[in-house]
Amino acid sequence: MKILLKLYPKINLGDDLFLKIICERYPNHVFYLLAGEDYNVFCDLFPNLRLISPKFEDTISNKIFRRIGLRIFPSLFKKELQLVYKKQYDNFQIGFDAFVSIGGSIFMQSTDKLLLDSEIAFYDLLNEILPDMPKYFIGCNFGPYSNNDYVELYKTIFKKANDVCFREEYSANIFKDIPTVRWAPDVVLGMPVKQMEKDINSVGFSIVKARGGINEADYHVKYAELISRYLDMGKDVYLFSFCKSEGDEAAINSIISYLKTDMRVTKVFYRGDIDEFLAVYSKMNILYCGRFHAMILSMLFQQKIYPVVYSKKMMNVLIDLKYEGKEIHLDQFINMDVDQIIEDVDHNNYDILQEQAAAKFQFKALDNLLK
Repeated sequence: MKILLKLYPKINLGDDLFLKIICERYPNHVFYLLAGEDYNVFCDLFPNLRLISPKFEDTISNKIFRRIGLRIFPSLFKKELQLVYKKQYDNFQIGFDAFVSIGGSIFMQSTDKLLLDSEIAFYDLLNEILPDMPKYFIGCNFGPYSNNDYVELYKTIFKKANDVCFREEYSANIFKDIPTVRWAPDVVLGMPVKQMEKDINSVGFSIVKARGGINEADYHVKYAELISRYLDMGKDVYLFSFCKSEGDEAAINSIISYLKTDMRVTKVFYRGDIDEFLAVYSKMNILYCGRFHAMILSMLFQQKIYPVVYSKKMMNVLIDLKYEGKEIHLDQFINMDVDQIIEDVDHNNYDILQEQAAAKFQFKALDNLLK
């Protein structure tokens, strides 16, 4: 079968793991990914992957025109946006057997004016031009959102889908009245991995940029303090960037600038080289998990972890996984006791055996179609 595939195409490790998992799970079916040409690298890795890249470049002047026009005729903005989609992907409605959206935080309300929401415009267009095509949503969470109108619009979208599988119970409960909505543990928890011998002297940090109004300089200085303490203990430190475009690399480079020395500090930047990145990551003994999928991967690789929580989705999943241990929220990070956190990381416990098995149920409905 030919499957139209949508995910977050920004060379972000978490979402690219979704791509790897779905392509390898269904090797006899061809996936057509809506993404830019930088994703050609994955076509070499996965023989059953094809790209549908934009054939129309939306110009800055067009974007400005739409923004001006929406103030006068806001209802026309959505139509104009859908016209852009049609021009960009002029063949995305031809000959597909199903549509799959696979991703994590893909339903986040970005504006109170829902006519400006590009994701809603896309799914409404999809249902308009391909009303009878089977549609599946896999591995997602819902929110944050600021008003109930956003929820109601997505109820309309999800009711037209064959299956919607969230990765947390909290999101599924928002749509519990829709029969095709359910939840299972995160897709990546079901990924088969090879356990590597740990470098007992290693400490890794998955770092995200400052957000939520916290002071960037204070945040970077505090990370530098924590890293310096490990360097004083004779540890080898690895700083992991999961996504350059979201600021991970810039944050890491800033933190390093506050260190007295960068000896025994290794930067590991993800640029699409999934296996090479995981080969280094899997050998870490301790991991401070700023990225959501750093937390998931570290549990898979049986590492000592300390979650650095930047969003409610991380806490929701920690609750679902019955995590027993300490975590620190980003807004508390600059006030943390470095010595206490270093002591706590050895006592943080988790057991994901059941969740690893249950994660495969993310694909239960799609398996019925493709296997």
